[in-house]
Amino acid sequence: MSQPPTNPVSEKTGLWWIDGQRFSPLYTVLPAEIRILIFKFTLAKDVDLKNLYPFEAFYYRPGCAGPMRADLGLLRTCRRVYREAKDLVWDPSTGNCEETFWWGGTIHRPKECRSYLHRNRSWEGTSSTILTRPYTESQWSRMTSIHLYMEAHCCTTPVFTGFFARLAHLRPRVIRITFRRTDWIGWEAVSGGLSLGTDVPWYHDDAQATGAIPNSVEAIILELETVEWRSDEVDDVITMMFDHSSRCRWKREDGRYLVLDRQAGVKQWDWMGTSRPGYVGYKSQPLEFQTQYTVKVLMFTLRY
Repeated sequence: MSQPPTNPVSEKTGLWWIDGQRFSPLYTVLPAEIRILIFKFTLAKDVDLKNLYPFEAFYYRPGCAGPMRADLGLLRTCRRVYREAKDLVWDPSTGNCEETFWWGGTIHRPKECRSYLHRNRSWEGTSSTILTRPYTESQWSRMTSIHLYMEAHCCTTPVFTGFFARLAHLRPRVIRITFRRTDWIGWEAVSGGLSLGTDVPWYHDDAQATGAIPNSVEAIILELETVEWRSDEVDDVITMMFDHSSRCRWKREDGRYLVLDRQAGVKQWDWMGTSRPGYVGYKSQPLEFQTQYTVKVLMFTLRY
């Protein structure tokens, strides 16, 4: 570990002086490595605990309990801190290189993830949101992974190609796609009939078909969620995918494919959620209105 500076000095950069901060323990006591770790921790995304989502909301689930916020107040501390920390905002450890998108109806996405013009409409598709519209081309290019929550009827090749065409500088390496319990076609039924539709972009018979994802994508994580008593229906969907694995693949724009990773297999995790999705209004969710959710996880990786 390197030694901390014992006599920090001021510097002149262009028209500005950068104070040496010789009275700050950040620069006179702590090693640079520890100082950088503190900066990364401070700039990391975290859940806004003052604005947690209702437990019964369509969009509430583990990892999505409230808006994600990154406090950039650190960068206003002083010029020296700004110079050291400004590029750490995009360090992978901060979580700022991942962005979340919601495809589908208005009530299926958080309020801050709705658009200005369509806030009161029932359908928003893949429209830009209040949070993402101000992003610059440089900021989009920094995103290395994206998380897509989508209703099943949004999961088609034209929707994917249109989305990435509008965001030409968004070129992620990893895409995580989550189908929640209420995103399936037929989710309202007690049993039978769960489907993601017939136009999903990971089935390819036609070698001339258009690629749905950018050339930068190296892995796709697919999360299939439902209530525990309907998990057999999800198992049937997964079995069909593996049985037809030669056609079950994502095509990139350059013609290369991401295929089902048999070695990774199918992983599963469970959580307790509402049995009455959309019934927002309870201050707390009674136990009789909770049920077990099961999430099956598949991986598509690039074929070399």
